Amino acid sequence: MAATPDRDFVDYEAPATLLFRPVLKAAEPRRILFCYQFCTLGGCETVLRERMAQLELMGMPSHALFLEGGDGQRLFEQFPGQMTIGHSRRVINELMLRFSPDYLVSLDTPQVFWLAPFIPAATTRIIEVHTTYTAGLKYLSTVSELDLAGIFTPSHEQRHLVKALLPTNNQLPIEVVPNPLPEQFHCAEPDSRHERPIVVWVGRLDAHKNWRAFVNVATLLRARQVDAEFWIVGGGEAADAEKAALWKALRDGALADRFRWVPRVAHDKMSRLYRYVAASGGCLVSTSQQESFGMVALEAMACGCPVVVPDIGGFRDFVQPSKTGMRYAPGDTAAAEKIIERLLADRPLWNTISAAGAQQARDEYAAPAATRKLLAALEQVGHRTMRAAA
Repeated sequence: MAATPDRDFVDYEAPATLLFRPVLKAAEPRRILFCYQFCTLGGCETVLRERMAQLELMGMPSHALFLEGGDGQRLFEQFPGQMTIGHSRRVINELMLRFSPDYLVSLDTPQVFWLAPFIPAATTRIIEVHTTYTAGLKYLSTVSELDLAGIFTPSHEQRHLVKALLPTNNQLPIEVVPNPLPEQFHCAEPDSRHERPIVVWVGRLDAHKNWRAFVNVATLLRARQVDAEFWIVGGGEAADAEKAALWKALRDGALADRFRWVPRVAHDKMSRLYRYVAASGGCLVSTSQQESFGMVALEAMACGCPVVVPDIGGFRDFVQPSKTGMRYAPGDTAAAEKIIERLLADRPLWNTISAAGAQQARDEYAAPAATRKLLAALEQVGHRTMRAAA
């Protein structure tokens, strides 16, 4: 459903049925409405798609509301009638009336609570904080105005960050709800093998993901005559100036003959990419400034591809140094280079980390288990709300 331009942000009187809805019996499945501002091919959209697939298998009705459309809409083609695009009050409130959610989970989109002032009275409101961008986190100072029942974060480190940014008098519970790992990342490795190890970096070409640090690491590895190739995957939507900066950095680092940039890979093909990197004897490297979870690393681990990541944020939840992956001090590209060089040269270490990382990723973050944790967290904050209202 698209927004009607001439109705955007107009005053709208909600039907009385939005305000008074019979309480569901305990045996009835809960209805979950997810809201996110964007519908691109990003991590949050992938998380929502996987959650909705699992909820459907569990018999739980769900719906996704995106305030803006985009390339990510094709991720939800398997859910006809379960996605709405629009940011007008009329579109959103009509969705509230039609779907009548028990839970409204807003992913870093607090504006939905102002755009839909007639959310059903029985709906439990939750903000889920995935962003680590400073500008994107500013809304946390206003959470007391949103009538929330709780806050979700995808990792324990993100929980610490959010707690530090909330007003000092905040009493809202903060629950950790991990991202679900799609089943496609549980497959066997491909038959073909690359001629030399691939050191791959995946993300947007921006300062936050810090692609320049990866180029610096690759330059150091090349200077040490490490026989590897260096791939950047993603960033096809970056500004021309950022792309030009990438090519200049590659020329300056004398990397052109060992470098490959893949601007876009569909998410359903990423597991094949990680397995190909793993079969080459390579690894995934992150140089991010901050990560709320680190889904790229978890997906690579599940495919048997060892990861080398900065000691930050969500990585700390599942990358155990020298066991399930490798961590280095944030910003220390020399340390990252030494770890990668050692990992590529030490096959027993590579094999141990590959196997342990895959096992942990699949055991602890499989989509069914992660979705059950989501449902448990929803019930927990819902019960707290009912006790507080009693």
